Amino acid sequence: MQKYQETKINLNPYKKAALETAFYPRFGENILYPVIAIVEECGELMEKLEDGSPHEAIAKELGDILWYSAMVYHELDEDFSFRLEKTYMIPSKLIIYLSKISGIIKKSQRDQNGEISEEKKKELLNHMDLLLSFVHNVGSQIDYTIEEVCDMNIRKIESRKERGMLAGSGDDR
Repeated sequence: MQKYQETKINLNPYKKAALETAFYPRFGENILYPVIAIVEECGELMEKLEDGSPHEAIAKELGDILWYSAMVYHELDEDFSFRLEKTYMIPSKLIIYLSKISGIIKKSQRDQNGEISEEKKKELLNHMDLLLSFVHNVGSQIDYTIEEVCDMNIRKIESRKERGMLAGSGDDR
């Protein structure tokens, strides 16, 4: 039996570029916003997958999840890297990862005035590893590397910034 080789994926260059386009309330002290946005973007991803959308449209949703994930890592003052985990590509797994992540944030808001203990931070990052592994695996299934998804996303967000379209909604604004 072949042993599973752990792989660490470093997305710090992407995080640095993403931070140039960061635009949300209380940036730098508001982990709640990007976590809620990840939940929304994962819902949009599931819609694209269920609708049989073109691979490029799916890759764009993956990029949006990565952008908000980069903001979570920024809010936690952490490098944006993750352990690529073996994870099953079934929607219920994605829901479980999202519920664990949002549960940690919810309880930190309720019980700790928004502060996240080192223990909970480690737990949160472990769940982010699983979420990001899911994103990575979806990308692989549609023949996009995580680097290609990152590049596509940065180009999209930079274009929106240049056109003054960071706020608002819609895939093609």
